Amino acid sequence: MEHLYKEQITAMGRYFGQIVELYAAWAKTKGISYNKLAVIVTLFYQPYGTQSQVCTEWAIPKQTVSTICKGLEKEGLIHYLHIANDNREKCMALTKEGQVAFRPLMKELQAIETQALTIMGESQIQELLRSMHCFIEAFKAGATQVAAQEGTAQIVEELISQDTKQVAAQAKTQHAEQAASQDDKTPTTKIVSKANV
Repeated sequence: MEHLYKEQITAMGRYFGQIVELYAAWAKTKGISYNKLAVIVTLFYQPYGTQSQVCTEWAIPKQTVSTICKGLEKEGLIHYLHIANDNREKCMALTKEGQVAFRPLMKELQAIETQALTIMGESQIQELLRSMHCFIEAFKAGATQVAAQEGTAQIVEELISQDTKQVAAQAKTQHAEQAASQDDKTPTTKIVSKANV
């Protein structure tokens, strides 16, 4: 069973990687990177997105997203704004120029994705989404359980280590006491001067 799980996990990782590679390869044909595509898609579907949102949803480093967004802002394709009652992080939105520039790109991507989903069919799509959601929740639960077990194991190791140190300290003390006792029993040698002989 464990061998079967390893094969399944390996297959899942390979499929996830291939999906990312498909999007990255397509983006490259359009002269942009996968990371830049992630920012564009996020802002196209969610007009008031944030850099943190892109980082979380696409698993892209914060510094990478920040660099891309600075470039897009410099080109006049995105702008920043504050949403009422939320000053934690500035939101981003496509400018009119950005919408015009990226609309053909997104239209083509949507056509590809729509065709792919049509080939799969409604039932397979729903099963795929359900299975992906189940795996995410199961992974979270598994991570929590393993972390709890590791924490318990660490506590046990620390207790054993403390017991070992205490035993060592007690043995050292007993040895010192025994040595002192032996010294007390050792006869004292008297030195007699030649004058008294």
